[in-house]
Amino acid sequence: MASGTQLTNILRVAENEDNLRYLVDQMKSGVGVIPFVGAGTSISFGFPSWSGFLLDQAAKAGAQEPIELLLSTGKYEEAAELLLKARGYLAFNDAIDNTFGTRHLGKVRFRGAVSILPQIAPGPVITTNFDHVLEEAFKQSGKEFQKVVTGVKPDLAAGALYQNRRFLLKIHGDSEESSERILTLQDYDDRYGSPVDLSRPLPTLLNQMLLSRPLLFVGCSLNQDRTVNVLGSVVRHIRSLVHYGILEQPAARDQFLQRAQFVSDHNIRPIWYPNGKHEWIEKILAYLVENGASESRPRIVRRAAAARSAKKPARRETNYTPLQMAQLYNFPPSLTGAGETIALIELAGGYSLRDLDTYFGTLGLKRPAVVSVSVAGAKNSYAGDRSRANGEVMMNIEIAGAVAPGASIVVYFAPNTEAGFLKAIETAVQDRTHQPSVILICWGSGPESRSTAEYMSAMDKAFQAAAAANITVCCAAGDNGSADGMQDGRAHVDFPASSPHVLACGGTNLFGSGAATPHEVVWNDGQFGSGGGVSERFVKPSWQAGLNVPPSANPEAVAGRGLPDVAAHASPKSGYRLFFNGKWAVLGGTGAAACLWAGLVARINEGLGRRIGFINPILYTRIGPAGFFREVVEGNNSVGSAPGYADGALPMAPTS
Repeated sequence: MASGTQLTNILRVAENEDNLRYLVDQMKSGVGVIPFVGAGTSISFGFPSWSGFLLDQAAKAGAQEPIELLLSTGKYEEAAELLLKARGYLAFNDAIDNTFGTRHLGKVRFRGAVSILPQIAPGPVITTNFDHVLEEAFKQSGKEFQKVVTGVKPDLAAGALYQNRRFLLKIHGDSEESSERILTLQDYDDRYGSPVDLSRPLPTLLNQMLLSRPLLFVGCSLNQDRTVNVLGSVVRHIRSLVHYGILEQPAARDQFLQRAQFVSDHNIRPIWYPNGKHEWIEKILAYLVENGASESRPRIVRRAAAARSAKKPARRETNYTPLQMAQLYNFPPSLTGAGETIALIELAGGYSLRDLDTYFGTLGLKRPAVVSVSVAGAKNSYAGDRSRANGEVMMNIEIAGAVAPGASIVVYFAPNTEAGFLKAIETAVQDRTHQPSVILICWGSGPESRSTAEYMSAMDKAFQAAAAANITVCCAAGDNGSADGMQDGRAHVDFPASSPHVLACGGTNLFGSGAATPHEVVWNDGQFGSGGGVSERFVKPSWQAGLNVPPSANPEAVAGRGLPDVAAHASPKSGYRLFFNGKWAVLGGTGAAACLWAGLVARINEGLGRRIGFINPILYTRIGPAGFFREVVEGNNSVGSAPGYADGALPMAPTS
């Protein structure tokens, strides 16, 4: 980790402070980055740079002068082609095998930059290196690549990218397979086109990766080669795509200015380190892990939508108490959820019993019993006005507690990491002391494409365990419409709401009051809207077989699990009147809808005298067809440029 003095030295370099802040924010955003790893990370393990290798081969072929001239002008492809002809195909490729083969690694204990990369890259990694440093370093860290693909077979990587699997794209080949290398000018023309043709398989894959999230160049020279030309072609059309690079600062002022202009033209924000100080790559990566990354995943995204101030409750305002919502939806009035326990999963913030007393007292209710459980050291942390996360926690308690005032509430506080999220759910499921019958989750990991297959599988197993224990899991479906916060023009669904073993709760906009039958449409305020659509990770479950779930709105038209399963009022413009941080406010979002449903399930359990548990199968095969719900068929959830689901094309979203 960089010391305070070392970090100060980094920040003194031109624009480093701003660019490092941008990169940290990117790491925290939930989207993360794709590391693009160059030869600079392998040199410390005894491997030469590509230019060093070519110069060595030039000496053996007696072609030093023409090769040096080509390399000085950045013509690496031409240099490789000249040497291939001078040395012969077999000798040149044998030299690659002998120079970059795995036997040179031996039993290396990986340190430095490559030992930190596994903490930054939960998904794909790109490299131009032939050696196996990255494969072995990731394996040694316990995060072995699930797939290694070369640039001559880009179709094998497309599916892995789509699933956000941890795979390595060795873009120009591997030391152990000479037939899959891209070396010469002709090889590059065949694979990339001249000029670069984005319709060819390899540029198409690179284009998809560039659009999925920013690149972070590590140990790269970033010369004007064919791969960088693909980047240039993409950014010329979409200037909003910004990438990052940890780059060596040229010693000469004029060279530095030229380099800075080059990376700027390619929409790369550089973090410069001093000339020759390659150890700074490790220090900068360590800083990113400490300040931007969270284990192998970015921060979990908070699910509450925008709040608006409400100085005090007033009838003239267009907002509702949870009790009014329960009445509008005809929740069984004689039931309170007595004897039930609702578990809340919280990854930040906290609650105040004093504020809860104020809130429930205003509603004429006794505050429900609220206790907290610490998971992995996380605790109730009510930081007053400074903590927006308090609004999420307090909203969960106040809505669920008002709808089911007879239920007990247990709040499981966990670290805001993948591991913390999973552990909190497992702890609630296995809690023999409090024995919750409902688990409420108003936090999300973001679009499915951001999560690895391993993480999603582990989470889904926890939800299956909940189903086996007759626990209903109510999960918010997301507040950013069909785009789910992405800007790639594709439709996405939010995880963990997309798991078939949770009750995915979407959002509507309800217009009505008193005894009048309310009018209800899909929640879409323009900037925010209900999450929902079709999963591209989970197949359509059997209990949705009889439902007309459309295929995914994306070109692949995947047939998968449809969500949300249910919905309720979520628009923050006419949201739920709540009290936290000593103030009244109005909140909305699918988290609010999920809270309403958690309270309803507690009431249902009380009325049945037993747990309804995993409700999804009977919801679709018995309760829905029996006419207990109404389908919301008006409106759409298209936010941004992503295609949405409109005019009843959304999967069934009944409201009570």
